[in-house]
Amino acid sequence: MSIILKKETMMATLEFNLDNAKDEILYTMCVKANTTMKSSQVWIKNNLHNDNLDYDYDVIQNDKKYELKYSTSSDWSENIVGNVCAKLKDDGNGVKIKIGDKKIKLDYNELRELKCLLLAENDEHIEIRETNTIKLLK
Repeated sequence: MSIILKKETMMATLEFNLDNAKDEILYTMCVKANTTMKSSQVWIKNNLHNDNLDYDYDVIQNDKKYELKYSTSSDWSENIVGNVCAKLKDDGNGVKIKIGDKKIKLDYNELRELKCLLLAENDEHIEIRETNTIKLLK
């Protein structure tokens, strides 16, 4: 059986296709367990020649843990779609960041300074769009 839950507005899209085992697990975690999980999409302007944005990543936040996953966009190869590419965990004394095999530990001041440097250097157009469930099918 395939159940698709979807909301589309200017700010949000969420879709679970329960034919997929990963989506079933995410559905169970978000809906049945009633956890406080937040999902967002990252849209990036990758082409200098037009104003189109590409849906590149998903950010999953669960309490003070964040995962950045490759989106389901056809731009990614099949073997990496949906895979985690980066993690961030707030441990109360700062953050631990893992990107690939690299691990970084930063206190909150260092994190703020890194954000400032990245924002100052960044000339990309990036949008973070929150996703929400509008109706649960049981």
